[in-house]
Amino acid sequence: KGIDVYHSTQLSLPARRSFPAVVTMHDLAPLVWPAHYLRLPYSRVGHAWQYALARRAEAVIAVSQATKQDVVERLGVPADRVTVVPEAVDSEFDPPPADEGRALARARFAVPERYVLYVGQFDPRKNVRGLLRAFAAAADRDKQLRLLIVGELGKLASHLREALDVERAPRDRVILTGFVDDATLAALYAGAECLLHAALMEGFGLTALESLAAGTPVVGYAGGAVPEVVGDAGLLVPTGDEDALATALGRFLDDESLRAGLRVRARSRAAAFSWDRAADETLAVYRSVGR
Repeated sequence: KGIDVYHSTQLSLPARRSFPAVVTMHDLAPLVWPAHYLRLPYSRVGHAWQYALARRAEAVIAVSQATKQDVVERLGVPADRVTVVPEAVDSEFDPPPADEGRALARARFAVPERYVLYVGQFDPRKNVRGLLRAFAAAADRDKQLRLLIVGELGKLASHLREALDVERAPRDRVILTGFVDDATLAALYAGAECLLHAALMEGFGLTALESLAAGTPVVGYAGGAVPEVVGDAGLLVPTGDEDALATALGRFLDDESLRAGLRVRARSRAAAFSWDRAADETLAVYRSVGR
């Protein structure tokens, strides 16, 4: 009663309602990797119920064009009911200069001068094995290079540990930080040579955007929404082409002028995304369905 518009950002809608609803879709990873995300019966039932409710929403907000395409093709939602509203970096994200970031990495994690960075979780779509293989190829050519892996070592860390056991990445040059606070994370972004991003699918790619906001280019796969975020501020290769990813990383690390040019473009690319713009576009969706 008294609700003009109900907006769900986590696929939770009342089964019975008398008011218009808007649903934000971040990705459809469970439909792409059901063996991982829908392994248990309650997960299958829960997601099926959530997707059914999403189909009934008056409007869907997708965080990228890639996610919109998935919503239209996999859920059958008409394209004219789906509006793309990209995410942005938190207004309090405040990376220091690159040299300060490197100094922090050296002091806190014993990282030498050069390191590439991974930030995120360790579920299958993040493709940690592919990440380690690309790093191993670069590490063969630069003995001082390190891979800094930033992420909470929770229940999905078994995927990371398994990958470290199986792949040939030099274990003494892979550094696991575990969880870090926001200020430390911003500094690690700033000090990195690049963000190494081997994900097979991204509904948006917030870590890529955070990296650009710190002035650090992205080297990775052009999976899902990553090209929409990175634009011309990184080196992206076809998803799943491990040789191409290793080659791109090596080229990036070897070419100082290439790195400098991409760093210049990184911050300007990140500035194209803002929460003020997202708020305005979300309000427009509310007005389009509101009573």
